[in-house]
Amino acid sequence: RVNFQNTKLFRFSHFLGIRVHKYFLIFLIFLSFSSSLYAFSDAEIIERAKQGYAEEQLTLAVMYTEGVGVQKNMAEAIKWFEKAANQENTDALFMLGAIYQNGMGVSVNLNKAANLYQKASNKGDIVATRELATMYLSGNGVVKNPAKAVSLFTQAANKGDITAQTKLGLMYVRGIFVKKDITKGMSLLRSSALKGDKDALYFIEKYNKENIVK
Repeated sequence: RVNFQNTKLFRFSHFLGIRVHKYFLIFLIFLSFSSSLYAFSDAEIIERAKQGYAEEQLTLAVMYTEGVGVQKNMAEAIKWFEKAANQENTDALFMLGAIYQNGMGVSVNLNKAANLYQKASNKGDIVATRELATMYLSGNGVVKNPAKAVSLFTQAANKGDITAQTKLGLMYVRGIFVKKDITKGMSLLRSSALKGDKDALYFIEKYNKENIVK
């Protein structure tokens, strides 16, 4: 049985801190449906989804998203994402949030996206936590709350999300919504850069040239 949290791409996306965008699910589908990752046939997945198994509902939703084993149908995909999300499936909550954030087959609904990300975040999804932090920082879909954004970025950064580490690092270096702390900020940037974040590396080089680190 597929556990999306354990697929190579899902782990990789968390590690890299890839921002959710409309191509995310397509890339996820490509890897998730290799024969080495899933034990059930398409027919068995469909039957188990109808029987109420949340993981198979999630899988069927992804199948409909890209037309894998079924005819591509975003309306059907959303229906099955919602069924899995209603069972508090973490990945379904996250993916449905991405759908509403980016308007994938639906009208953009940032408030609904934020609510879904909050639920996924509550269940430990660090990308959802980081996306929610970004929304609180900008005020998109939620009432703008920089303090809440900092708290959420900190949660995601502490769990290893490198995009959150970079954003939080920059906030500390610049003193934006936090007390300026160049040492802490640079430490976060270095941690992110060591994991491959190009933005973090760019700013480290920039700040070193500016000699802001004494």
